[in-house]
Amino acid sequence: MKRIVAIFLCLILITPFLVFAQTVKDRIDLDFVDGLRKRGDIDLALDYLKIIEKMASPELKVIIPLEIAKTQLSKAIAEPDKARRQKLYLAVMVEIKKFISANPKSSRVSEAKLDLARLSIQMAKTKISEISSLRTNDEKVAKGNEAKALILDSRLQMKSAIKEMQDKLITIAGMTPAELAESKSLAEKISLGEMDLALSFYDEAKSVIDTGKDKDRVLRGNIINEAIKAMEKLADRGETDAQTWIAKAWYALFLMENGEPKKARPKLIEILSVSPSNKAANDAKRLAKYFFLQVIKDAPDPTEKDVDKIIQTNGNKWLDDYKAYVKTPEGYGIRMLLAKSYIEQYRGKAVATNPQRKSELLTLARKQLTEIEQAENEYTDEARNLKISLMKEQGAFTKKVQDLKSFEDCFIRAQYEISQIVAEEAKNTNPDDLEKKRKGHAETVIASLKQGLETKEAKETMKKGSGLNQFEVNNARAMLTFYYFTEKQFDEAIAVGKQFVIDDPRSSQASTASLYALGSFTQKIGELEKSGATEDMIKSAKNDMALFAKMMIERWPTDTPGDSARHQIAMFLVKDKKYIEAVSTLEQITPSYTGFPFCMYELGNAALAAEGETKDGKNRLKAIKAFESIVLPLEGSDPSLIKVYFIAKAKLGGEYYLAKRFADLQKLSLNLTAELAQPNNRLDMDQTKDTEIRKAIATNVSNLELFALYGLANASFSQSKLSDVSKLLDPLVEKASEGKMPDIKQNLQLGSALLGMALQANISIGNTEKARKVVKALQYLTSDAEAAGTANVVLLQLNSLIGEQIKDLRKKGDPKALEIAIKGFTTILDDVTKEDSSKKKAMANDLLRLISLNYSTMGLNEKALDLLVKAEKPKDPNDAKATAVYRGIQLQQARELRYLKKYEDATKLMDEITGTKEMPGWGGKDIDTLLEKVKLVEAQEKYSLSSTMANWIVKALVGRSSDNQIKEKYLEAYYHVVFGLLKFGTTSTDPARKAKGISDAAGLIEKLEISQPDFGSIDSKKRFDDLLGNEKELKEAFEVLKAKRVISGSKTDAGKSATKTGDK
Repeated sequence: MKRIVAIFLCLILITPFLVFAQTVKDRIDLDFVDGLRKRGDIDLALDYLKIIEKMASPELKVIIPLEIAKTQLSKAIAEPDKARRQKLYLAVMVEIKKFISANPKSSRVSEAKLDLARLSIQMAKTKISEISSLRTNDEKVAKGNEAKALILDSRLQMKSAIKEMQDKLITIAGMTPAELAESKSLAEKISLGEMDLALSFYDEAKSVIDTGKDKDRVLRGNIINEAIKAMEKLADRGETDAQTWIAKAWYALFLMENGEPKKARPKLIEILSVSPSNKAANDAKRLAKYFFLQVIKDAPDPTEKDVDKIIQTNGNKWLDDYKAYVKTPEGYGIRMLLAKSYIEQYRGKAVATNPQRKSELLTLARKQLTEIEQAENEYTDEARNLKISLMKEQGAFTKKVQDLKSFEDCFIRAQYEISQIVAEEAKNTNPDDLEKKRKGHAETVIASLKQGLETKEAKETMKKGSGLNQFEVNNARAMLTFYYFTEKQFDEAIAVGKQFVIDDPRSSQASTASLYALGSFTQKIGELEKSGATEDMIKSAKNDMALFAKMMIERWPTDTPGDSARHQIAMFLVKDKKYIEAVSTLEQITPSYTGFPFCMYELGNAALAAEGETKDGKNRLKAIKAFESIVLPLEGSDPSLIKVYFIAKAKLGGEYYLAKRFADLQKLSLNLTAELAQPNNRLDMDQTKDTEIRKAIATNVSNLELFALYGLANASFSQSKLSDVSKLLDPLVEKASEGKMPDIKQNLQLGSALLGMALQANISIGNTEKARKVVKALQYLTSDAEAAGTANVVLLQLNSLIGEQIKDLRKKGDPKALEIAIKGFTTILDDVTKEDSSKKKAMANDLLRLISLNYSTMGLNEKALDLLVKAEKPKDPNDAKATAVYRGIQLQQARELRYLKKYEDATKLMDEITGTKEMPGWGGKDIDTLLEKVKLVEAQEKYSLSSTMANWIVKALVGRSSDNQIKEKYLEAYYHVVFGLLKFGTTSTDPARKAKGISDAAGLIEKLEISQPDFGSIDSKKRFDDLLGNEKELKEAFEVLKAKRVISGSKTDAGKSATKTGDK
């Protein structure tokens, strides 16, 4: 403690000097931190960074987070516990990415990118270390491929970062002391980056699994050759360069890995022969001593007769000389060499008759293997398996569990039983038999662990919280909790795990056990709910779980157990529909939690559900923030993490659309498209399922892009920025018109809206050629809807667009714009007509009718009529569909004649349609036909007759208003009754008849308003509103009637029929 205080006092004295020694650019030499990192004094380095941060300038404060992240990365690499190491990796990744995002122009960005690449390599190494524990070659190959994907991606990042740093180095003049220091620092970082780049080939070689095929060995050999080439380039930078010697050491190892130990030996001897005065070779000597022992073991020189003695003497000396490196990969490698050497001697003939020496060797081997087991590294599983094989040789696994006396014997027996479970799963294809044997082994695991933990030595260790076998005792407690959990002995799992957490919360195994105990609580509650347990029992179990979760949060507030507890509590809150509390709980989860993406997805969903309660917009913002916080996992990550990323981002897209953040939505959709195209972003390990999921997500992402485009275009359209609309939609129109955009067909409604907007915009600005392309795009859009050219569907869309735009322009009173629109639409319709006529056959009646409707909408009634008269009568009178289309054409023809005031021709055609009593026509009882007759008579100003005819229709339809279509026709007929009465009066020169006409019309309107709110429908209301707006005297009469009704409070019985007035 005194030493630490003294160092801090020294640092405090040094810091002001460092601050004042900065250049004008306010840079600071952080070599001291680098030194602490290199010596392994990570916590001291972190504390020092916190000290200088308090007194640093604003410029330096920007850099400190990167230095902290770099130091945390060193801490993560040295962390023996895999779960904690993974958590630290994720935390460092978040911080480095945050620095890069916040400081894109910083001179340290390239260095940060290099650190990100190193981080990916470390994560790949973790995956490589997991390979040996997997059962089948397929699983090993899959895990190797995951690691390889990370390595290849990291290598690209490294190359890019190094190139940026090299470009930067060229620009530094190196004239001033500050520039010289910067140049030196940058050169060192480049050198380290190049070393990491070369070593990445060795890591890649380790990811190749030997499945017994020649191609695997050839591939691994080729990668090692690449490593040799890369390292050879770095081994010639001068004897005063530390990287030169380190490169030589690795170069020698790669030669040995490639089956050339005789070439490796002289390279290592060269390093070991360097004078002690050359400090640059010190790190390389440490590596060379380790590598040289491997050469001696695999290819001893004839003079090296007692290989085991050499390995044991030099291996133990290495561990004594390099105490700071005993928990590094080379440190564990040395221990494995020692363990194997002791085992070989133990199994050798020389000690076969010496039980005491055999026992000593066995103890020495076990000691080294136990040290290796206490950390997750590339030798962990091998060490465990060697211990088991030694026990098996001693016949320990034939004994009954109750006959095992020591904790270690019990613990290794449990490990052996676990290995038997793995072996059975690999070879047994009978599910029932496999389950029976698995259960038997699991029971023995539980019995062995229970007995082991009851031994005196284990109890003393648990009581003191320390001891030589503490690591294994803690492992046993965690394993026992796990096996109770897997065997569904939830109460026992909870009891063991909970007590472990209380006894030794600082141990990493206790944190693991807490997760199994928490899982047991969850499973227990689930079983209680399924079994129909009482509410009190379920409530009690939930309360117990909540208390335990609280304990986990208190003991590990920022670690996995605390976050896992919050996660589980939140899921129960969501289940109970306590969304606001769930949001609050999920917000406390740290980004380094491995389940963070799932939590943020669930937070987003819970916040949206909470928004339904609060309706203040705050929870919606929380949802957006949660979905935004999910970052794309590294390539090769667990498919479920990658899948939830894409699903969450699709939801985020929907929220962006609702928030009218169309530019953000467009950017998001483009990024997602690129990310989804990366083959290493697996969504499921099963290739078929991966393809299905990828296709479904791709469709959603494509829709997001179209919605973004619609939002942006619609915003411009609503502001009458029609040129902008055209420009925005041009790429879409271009692709669709060439038949190269199948995605647009997935959402016909959205596609139609986009292309409709493009058509209106281009026609309005007079761009006919582009409008023609839009029509081609529309035809492509609906090509699956109609086999015969799809013109019908396109024309229906055109009719809607034409009607809307023409109506809007007439309302605005813009004759020039109206003229341009009519001209443009006419050109498009003429194109469609020509296209059909080019087929050298009569135009289909349904197509003819649709085109004429479009002409009519624009007021081009002569063109409409010219088309209609070309219609051919159906050849088959029993063809109901064709007959219905032809009748519609006849009725429309009569309507066009009416519009053109060709009343005689119209009347003649209508008489033909309705027929006579002697020979009834098809339209004699057709409501649409009868309404058209009313309008024809009305157009000829025969108002008394038109009103009477309309009243007949009203009477015929009374009581049938439950059918909306019938109701609309009833309301339309009612309007013409009113209109006929009004006009019959107002066109008369007789004042009395005029007054009566106005009075009767107003009375009918009042009756309708009383019986039918808003005059019965939107269309009906508009008709009467327009009529009252245009007829001042009618409105006055209507208002008088309304006022009288308000005063009298009377209700008039109306709506059953119109009036008999029109019969006069």
